[in-house]
Amino acid sequence: MTPEPDAVSRQERVAIQEAMDRLLRGEPRQSDGALTVMSLVRESGLKRHHLTHKHTDLQAEFRRRVAELNAEPVKVTELREELAALQAKYAERGEQLRNAEGQVRQYAENLAVAVLQIDRLERQVEDLVKELSEAGEGRPHLRPV
Repeated sequence: MTPEPDAVSRQERVAIQEAMDRLLRGEPRQSDGALTVMSLVRESGLKRHHLTHKHTDLQAEFRRRVAELNAEPVKVTELREELAALQAKYAERGEQLRNAEGQVRQYAENLAVAVLQIDRLERQVEDLVKELSEAGEGRPHLRPV
């Protein structure tokens, strides 16, 4: 049994309205998600003439709602905001990394200076031990530190 024409028309309208809502939320199932009439047709699963000739009021409503959104679905806006937050976090982490790299360079320089000082002090100790030995005192008894 074939459904009544009014029932078919209602089903088409529901399909178009649901497709419209999905596209405007940025949650397409059957189309590329673009906010165009052709994407709405694909999303609804109906033939183009249903929207362009039969349910022109829904086509006009879709165009109006797209214009209100400034041609940007909610999902895109959310993703843009998330991207901006991630970019800010990335910039902050970059600054932290640059600071940490600077600290590591400073630590390396400090370590190099300390190693040079240790080498110099060890040579001084060796020289002093040698001087004491040569002075006839014999090998000095150094206390462990």
